[in-house]
Amino acid sequence: MAKGKCNSIIVYASILAAVLIIVAAADWRADAGSAQPVPGSVDDPLVTKSYVDRLIEEKLGGRASSPPPSAPSTPAASSWKVEVLKPGMKLVGGEGAFVVVRNGDVVAFSTDGNGIPDLTAGVDIQNGQKVEPNHLLLFPREGTRGITPGPKQTGDVWVVVQGRYTIVETGGQR
Repeated sequence: MAKGKCNSIIVYASILAAVLIIVAAADWRADAGSAQPVPGSVDDPLVTKSYVDRLIEEKLGGRASSPPPSAPSTPAASSWKVEVLKPGMKLVGGEGAFVVVRNGDVVAFSTDGNGIPDLTAGVDIQNGQKVEPNHLLLFPREGTRGITPGPKQTGDVWVVVQGRYTIVETGGQR
């Protein structure tokens, strides 16, 4: 054979070998990718936390640590409390307190000239204005704003309050 022909065969053989290696590697990678089980399939089932906890407990032989502490209970100040206002009484809201008037003729008061945010209507209720029932009121500052039964109210007014507040009767604090 001629030297040029021999070189051509070597070049073609090298190219063919390189192509075969690339094809084999690509095929091997495709097989490796399909060997991964699909989560939730028979080969890789999903399990519950209680199942895993039970297996850990069995493996540790009862030496498992105590369960994590539960979330702390909500402080009493953040719970809602029902109050009854009689004519002549005032509810003075503490900083961050919420109030919802459930019934009756109620008016707002303010000692500093600022209004009470009515979060339901999206307005500020000014001193002496009527408070609508079932509207959520926010008291942003301590002791400067509140509500009182209106001049036409003769019976009890029911309100629900969350946060700090003081009820003042005509004769002083309750």
